[in-house]
Amino acid sequence: MTSLKLNLVVVTTIVVAYLHFPTTMDRNNWIVGGARGWIVPPNPNYSESWKKGKEFFTSDVYWFVIKNKSHNIIAVNKEAFDACDPNKDANATLVTKTRTRS
Repeated sequence: MTSLKLNLVVVTTIVVAYLHFPTTMDRNNWIVGGARGWIVPPNPNYSESWKKGKEFFTSDVYWFVIKNKSHNIIAVNKEAFDACDPNKDANATLVTKTRTRS
């Protein structure tokens, strides 16, 4: 009987681990723009060609690699984004947790 209980515990542990495994593996780290990083697009289709064939998830992490002091990143709502005007979002926030490359 002890062997049956132990087997049940082992099987339950494996099932729980298996069900949890995909949720821990779905996160991707993306360097936005690829090897060039976050730059002014050299052609009109640059962003489209970079994202082609990729699948993005809300759990993903996006890295904006920029040249030091050449850009700033501000989190804004859709209205401010569409207008390209951070003043249209009263809660616009300058993103300060960044790492830059020279």
